[in-house]
Amino acid sequence: MSRKCKDSSESNNQPPQADTPPDAAAAGPARAGNYAVGFGKPPKHTQFRKGHSGNPRGRPRKPKPKRPRLYEMHTEDYLEKEAYRPVVLRENGKEIELPAAQAALRSLGVQGIKGSRLSNRDFWNRVERGEQEQRRRLLDRYERYERLKRDGERIVESYRTRGLAPPELLPHPDDIVLDAETGESWVNGPETKADLASYLYNVEFRDHCMLVASRDRKFFTTRERPDEEPVYSIWLVSAHLLDRCLPQRMRWSELEETSLLMKYLGLSKKERERRIADGWSHLVATRPHASRLTPEMQWEVDKISQRFIAQLTANAARQRDENA
Repeated sequence: MSRKCKDSSESNNQPPQADTPPDAAAAGPARAGNYAVGFGKPPKHTQFRKGHSGNPRGRPRKPKPKRPRLYEMHTEDYLEKEAYRPVVLRENGKEIELPAAQAALRSLGVQGIKGSRLSNRDFWNRVERGEQEQRRRLLDRYERYERLKRDGERIVESYRTRGLAPPELLPHPDDIVLDAETGESWVNGPETKADLASYLYNVEFRDHCMLVASRDRKFFTTRERPDEEPVYSIWLVSAHLLDRCLPQRMRWSELEETSLLMKYLGLSKKERERRIADGWSHLVATRPHASRLTPEMQWEVDKISQRFIAQLTANAARQRDENA
């Protein structure tokens, strides 16, 4: 058989091959030559073609800022933001950060100190107007609370003379505090129904803390060494803290606190545990929003907290000395 017939018969016996893309065929010599596909060297047929963009649509345009409508524009809000916007100033070689309004007033006062009569007059006029406005607000507030206290006391007295339980006035006249010397006035108690619910919840929580504290009889018995400081129960301290957060008319008297403690100490263990479990369930189910604390309440809470922390620190130091 001739060589030509043999070659033709061999080509007929080979399986059909898939069509090769022209780009891949063009890239074939490059891979076979000096170009090697690898890291940082993608195949030729996947690279960007010269003269064609990889992002035909281009970068999307930024949305134009929506112009606020007339009813949406609040000049007072813009003015407040600018007035309290923090700015950095240099004073005595140090950088300080102040609100813009305070920085402007400071600049006005400095110009007046340096000899500017207009700045000096403008600055002190502003100070005088501010003090007059503050005095007017204090006086209006004092007169309003004084009137509420007087009217509330008259209503409570009218109910008591008839032998009836007085209503729960908001604010209660006993909770209104008037300081005639400074002209300040405030309410040391609830002013709304929501506040009243929070205070009544704190009363219940205070009594429950006393109930839990009654489980630890060692905190209420006489110690062997009377010269030592008493050991405080965390539940007893919590009850006293909650008591100081209440208005004066809702707080324990010394007799009420002692009577309640003796009542809880007289319970059996089973009955006490049942009351504690039921009390926790009721407190969790009826928990209101957090109530507000007046400055007087906060001062009393801080005083008791500091005393308790000091006692814990002293007990810990004494324990370390005994173990040493």
